[in-house]
Amino acid sequence: MPRIVPCLVCGHDGYRRVRVDCGAQVVRCLRCGFLYVNPQPTEEELVRLYAHEYYGEDPEEAADSLACRVPVFQSGLLGIRQVRNPGRLLDGGSGTGDFVALAQNAG
Repeated sequence: MPRIVPCLVCGHDGYRRVRVDCGAQVVRCLRCGFLYVNPQPTEEELVRLYAHEYYGEDPEEAADSLACRVPVFQSGLLGIRQVRNPGRLLDGGSGTGDFVALAQNAG
């Protein structure tokens, strides 16, 4: 069952939907403006999304994985630009940090 959660920053339970991205509903907190996914994925969905193959163990395999993720990251940056002007970005659960590095390089 989906988990409806209050804002992860200020705890307010009021939000409005901003967009749907990759099947996830992105909402904006009505109090502080924080953007987050609501409802939150279940434990089973997270396991499926972040299986062992997500990172890989071989450095060459990891580089191939990053090459496949760059277009996804770029699409994510475009989505962010549609709802927020350039500024600061918090990437919770940033994995290897590659998305943050790409965002930083893009300004």
